[in-house]
Amino acid sequence: MKNKKVIILVESALCVALSTALSFFAIYKSPFGGDVTFASCLPIALLSYRRGIPCGIAAGFVYSIIQLLMGLENISYATGIWSAAAIIFLDYIIPFTIIGFSGMFRKTNRENTKGLQMITFGAGIAITLTLRYICHILSGAIVWHSLTVSSGVEENSLIALFVDQPWLYSIVYNGIFMVPEIFITTIAGVIISSFLCLKNEKFSYKK
Repeated sequence: MKNKKVIILVESALCVALSTALSFFAIYKSPFGGDVTFASCLPIALLSYRRGIPCGIAAGFVYSIIQLLMGLENISYATGIWSAAAIIFLDYIIPFTIIGFSGMFRKTNRENTKGLQMITFGAGIAITLTLRYICHILSGAIVWHSLTVSSGVEENSLIALFVDQPWLYSIVYNGIFMVPEIFITTIAGVIISSFLCLKNEKFSYKK
């Protein structure tokens, strides 16, 4: 039992480290924050499906703290305690911790079959990343839209098109990086689960 706990702890640390490393390699960087990465959230999602939601949430939370520390400068734009709290929780803590729920359908695949694993793992990733997208939409509409307008940068940015429509602006702006991120991570998860049995210790399917 002790050995298994150590193995899970090591796997969790490796997944957080790998997600952090992948987050540095951006395919596309949005001008006011937000990147399209090489499936940086996939290791956390894989851990959740492999070891269960509690492990996934714990790893996701640690990952969210790391992302927060790397993005501390964004909090300096907050105009008060409430906007700072919104940035912390809606841009970092909640959206990255929520990736830990990616294993929500793992128990439906009791026989560890390839086809069902591909569907359940892919669906879990798509749902949790969509929830992450919603968090960023809330943050963009509640905090970032007004901050961008007040700073005057709307004259030469996307916000000029939606200066009086914060929700539409946030959906479009965050969708620019989140839609590709959802697609890339989901496809990568489905591909990986097509040749690895995520719930078996040796990653091999039953013969």
